[in-house]
Amino acid sequence: QPAGAAAGAAAAGTAAPVDALALGDGGSWRVGYAARAAGVYSLELLLGGQRIGRSPYAVQVLPAPLHPRGCVVSGAGVAAAAAGERATLEIVAADGDGNRLHEGGGRLSLLLEPIARDGGDGRAAVGGLVRDFGDGRYGCEYQVDDAGAYRLHLTTPRGEPVGASPYNVVGAPAGDRSTGDASSNELGARRKRTTSADARDPSPARPPPAARASQRG
Repeated sequence: QPAGAAAGAAAAGTAAPVDALALGDGGSWRVGYAARAAGVYSLELLLGGQRIGRSPYAVQVLPAPLHPRGCVVSGAGVAAAAAGERATLEIVAADGDGNRLHEGGGRLSLLLEPIARDGGDGRAAVGGLVRDFGDGRYGCEYQVDDAGAYRLHLTTPRGEPVGASPYNVVGAPAGDRSTGDASSNELGARRKRTTSADARDPSPARPPPAARASQRG
């Protein structure tokens, strides 16, 4: 940072590093900064300890594009299902720094792959439905016809795994109501993660628009 020049940016009382670079002898400066948390920042530019221009400036930092591993996945269907019954789960989109997204458009897919026993058991892979709610949330559902162990894959069109995918799912016999209890501890932990991600989002909550459904093979 050149002598005599200083710059700083702060959000919620926390300073972020800012670099200043002199451009030739014409008195021009190039200022750059990188904020990892979305929100509204106050950008203050100083020269010789005095504010310059119209400093401070209000700068809004938006979340980065969807990062598959940054998404939070929750719901009973993440760990358990009952044969012949609908299982559900939800994906909350976020960027690589955990900032929640409030826009849809992510083309996500769901596939349930049977974990076959030795010699195979005749079960086929199962596709699911992914609904884009348009506000960064995606509702997913699937149904298995046979009990057994499965591996749940949540992916992007490029095959990138979403959240902690793949997940191990236990398919219980039809009518077995123990599936919800089997995953309660895991779901509680995932809800805490969702709450943590929401806490980093400074923008006001918005009601979700009408859901747009799309079939994902």
